[in-house]
Amino acid sequence: MSRENTRYLEFTDPGTREENQDNRVAFTLENPAVRNMDRGELFAVADGMGGHLAGREAALACCDRLFQAYYSASAGFDADDPAAMEQCLKTAFLKINRHMDEEGKRNPEHSGWGCTVSALVIRERRYAFAHVGDTRIYRFRDLTSELLTEDQNVAYQMFIHNQTSYEEYLEGFGHNKLLSYMGQGKGMSAKTGSGHVLDGDIFLLCSDGLNQFVEVKQMAGVIQRLAGEQATGEKLMHRLFDGLTGELIKPDEARDNVTFMVVCP
Repeated sequence: MSRENTRYLEFTDPGTREENQDNRVAFTLENPAVRNMDRGELFAVADGMGGHLAGREAALACCDRLFQAYYSASAGFDADDPAAMEQCLKTAFLKINRHMDEEGKRNPEHSGWGCTVSALVIRERRYAFAHVGDTRIYRFRDLTSELLTEDQNVAYQMFIHNQTSYEEYLEGFGHNKLLSYMGQGKGMSAKTGSGHVLDGDIFLLCSDGLNQFVEVKQMAGVIQRLAGEQATGEKLMHRLFDGLTGELIKPDEARDNVTFMVVCP
């Protein structure tokens, strides 16, 4: 999918579940409003929670509100400040969380609803991200992979604090025990980060349904097969997408919805 600046590919599948409660969104420079606001291009993946209909609607509501919350003229943005995108994203997350918390208390059909979400903004040669829950953002650089986010669930936090081994983490409890999510209200904690975009960088945003099939080293292995070739970032993007959809992900075995976006600045 060619864009004026950033290219991306996306995939979603309900897996063995009847309903897909994941959602994703891309606001690119093809949108005149995005160009005019000059705050970069925004990509996000959300994973709904809270019952049969409420989970799907929570992820949809979050993605729908991201545009207004981030690109709003009332939201301060200093183009000369390297941290501006990161702060603007965090502010957007706080606004959406407040709305979803109030809506959940006001509307019985949305009681207990919420979602996890990871959002990435790319502007010129910088990136920023904001993250809540256990959706993830990876960066691939020089044929290696790095997880930029930390899962805000009990299982992951026990692992990174050396309370469980990696094997125990994979098989143990706590993956569904979220410590933070959109719509939680005062307990929500949005984590942010930022950095420079280098030539050949690839970003992957995904719901936690991807984790049951693919480890970080497997994703890196897909693009490492191009070592020695003069592969462009766009070629690596397609190779990673094809590797995930053709080799690693098996939707008919997925216990959860699987959604991801591969982004090539």
